[in-house]
Amino acid sequence: MAEDNNEGKKEMTVIDHLEELRSRLVRGSIAVLVVAAVALYFVKDIFHYIILAPTRVDFITYKVFCEFSIYYAELWAKWFPDSDPVNVLCVEKLEFRMIATEPTEQFTKAISTAIAVGIIGAFPYVFWQLWKFIAPGLHIKERRTTRFIVLAVSVLFFVGCTFGYYVATPMAIGFLANYQLAVYVENMFTIGSIISLLLMTVVGCGIMFQLPVVVYFLTKIVLLTPVFMRKYRRHAIVVIFIISALLTPSPDVFSQVVVGVPILFLYELSIFISSAVNKAQIKQAAKDEAEYQASRRR
Repeated sequence: MAEDNNEGKKEMTVIDHLEELRSRLVRGSIAVLVVAAVALYFVKDIFHYIILAPTRVDFITYKVFCEFSIYYAELWAKWFPDSDPVNVLCVEKLEFRMIATEPTEQFTKAISTAIAVGIIGAFPYVFWQLWKFIAPGLHIKERRTTRFIVLAVSVLFFVGCTFGYYVATPMAIGFLANYQLAVYVENMFTIGSIISLLLMTVVGCGIMFQLPVVVYFLTKIVLLTPVFMRKYRRHAIVVIFIISALLTPSPDVFSQVVVGVPILFLYELSIFISSAVNKAQIKQAAKDEAEYQASRRR
């Protein structure tokens, strides 16, 4: 790194950079393996109480949605006594069976799930290691403005994962488990397909919730502006609800709104962040120009 960017430290060669990157990746991998080993030790409890919890009707999300649906039905009956509200949110049963189609499937899925838990659990440390590799290449001012980046990314990731686990995943499983093309077609899901659906939804939401951070950096490098985001807000809303429909295959509007509204909130928050960064850049540019003009007059 150059001296002005690394506070007087000696400039590193390409080999030094590669060695530094290798060291960071090794540390991150060790953290993942440690968390994965702990998860593998408790893998049966993880499967019963976490992975497979959304496949049971006593899962907390189904209870909350059912209570809301009953409350809504009571209000509907009070406001429109001549009509009968349709209770679409109460999941009374999940019509499917879980199976393993290969002799090694349960064992291999236990290992792969433990590794996935290791990656999710060690995510803050892994990202911190990567950031420690990237940060020395930034100017001192840039490092100051991004000093909370690891915390912000980690919090958004876990909030997104929580949203995916408690909201998006139950909606997807609740719909798919009870959907039948014909009454004589029985749903039998492999344990691998359940795990894949859950991990894809949970991790996907965790990544999707990084939108404010992505917008922050794109605005910093002048690839995105708040004007652009406001101009294409309507297009973004359409895309957001398309994503909501993909995350929740349930055709009812309520499910798509429940998933889409938080993403829409993130988009609006991203506009606010982009606007703040843009104003700071304009203010800094004016300050630099004033200092330059003052130096010329001297």
